[in-house]
Amino acid sequence: MSVEQAMSLFHSATEQVKVHVLPLVGIQSTDPLADNAALVVVFVLTVVAMWLVLQLLSGTSSSSSSRKRLGNSVLLLGPCDAGKTALFFLWRNGSLIETVSSLKANTDTIDLLNRGDKSTPIEVIDYPGHGRLKDGAMQSLEKARCIVYLVDAANRQSLKTAAESLYDIFTHPTMGVKGSKPPLLIACNKQDVGGARKKEGVVEDLEREIERLRQSRGVALEGQDEADSFLGIEGEPFKLEHAPCSVRVCECAVAEEKIDELNDFVAENF
Repeated sequence: MSVEQAMSLFHSATEQVKVHVLPLVGIQSTDPLADNAALVVVFVLTVVAMWLVLQLLSGTSSSSSSRKRLGNSVLLLGPCDAGKTALFFLWRNGSLIETVSSLKANTDTIDLLNRGDKSTPIEVIDYPGHGRLKDGAMQSLEKARCIVYLVDAANRQSLKTAAESLYDIFTHPTMGVKGSKPPLLIACNKQDVGGARKKEGVVEDLEREIERLRQSRGVALEGQDEADSFLGIEGEPFKLEHAPCSVRVCECAVAEEKIDELNDFVAENF
């Protein structure tokens, strides 16, 4: 483009601003100097507005890029004998089998969504609940799109173990400021067993035990930033709604194949 063409284009744009823009902002003048001053004002305001929009977009992009993406797996966690492996094979085979405690994770790709002709295979990881395997379970959090955490509602003593495990999950970097924060469903299993506690009782026990752990372990974990590892709200007893990720609670009976709420939770996250 030549200098003459550029000048012609500039003058044409100037005239369009005079005719269409200045009246809209309430400027009516036949004085060329006043018109030029108004053009400068409009130009400056436009530049400022564009700068603000770019800053906003840049901040949003930076915030989203600094936070890790969710994984692509359904992660089954919980204490030993809570029903994780029974659920895994019920999902995989469509029927119940006899299971025993294992020191090895079960992993398979399963079509859990039942969306008609469209097959949607999802990786399901059933991780053992033994304490010696805790580090591996914590590492698997990064693979999770969502977490199904099973507890034995008929064994109140096991809820203490569950609370310790949930505390470790909630204070793990995956749940921190820059973590992916996968949503978690606490499934109160074995509702078919006599004496099993309803979800309200399970929640009460878990919250009380997690609060005790908060007090005994302190607000920061070794090697982590305090802002990332702080759990709950300072000065208030711990509640599940204070967890760093979305937490839901339901009742189920895997032995009777009553797992509709678990299936719904998975479907909502895929």
